[in-house]
Amino acid sequence: MMAEYSEEPLYYRLGIKKGQTVYIKDAPQEYLKDLGSLPDGMFLACTPNKPVDYLHCFYEWSNVLKSDIVKFKQYLELNGTLQISWPVTPGRTKQTINEHILRAMLVQHNLIDTMLIPLNKSWHAMEFIWRQT
Repeated sequence: MMAEYSEEPLYYRLGIKKGQTVYIKDAPQEYLKDLGSLPDGMFLACTPNKPVDYLHCFYEWSNVLKSDIVKFKQYLELNGTLQISWPVTPGRTKQTINEHILRAMLVQHNLIDTMLIPLNKSWHAMEFIWRQT
C-alpha cells in the first residue's frame, strides 16, 4: 500500500501545490486511493480540456508513451510539472520503461528531468519540466 511507503502525504511528495490544476492519466486504483482528496485549493481535472499545472501519466510500455509525447505540449502549462510513472516490478524482463529511457525520449521534446520519486515498491515516478530557453 502506498500510504505505508512514506509518512508524508503523496501529493506533498509529488510536489502538487495549492492553486494547481491536476490531471492524472491511467493511474492504478491503488494510487488514486492513496492520493485521496487533494487539499483545498487544488483542483483535479476530469479531462485536460486546457493546459494543466500538473500532469501525472502512468505507462507500462514505451510505445504508448511515445505516441502521447506530442500531447504534452497541448496539455501541460509552460511552467507546469510532468510526472511519468512506470512499474518497477522486480524480475520483470519485458520492462520497456526506466529512467534512462524516459530521459532519452523526453529530452528530445525539451523536457528535462528534475527528480526520481519512488511511489511504492511497484511504481516509480520521474518529474519533468520544460527546458527554459
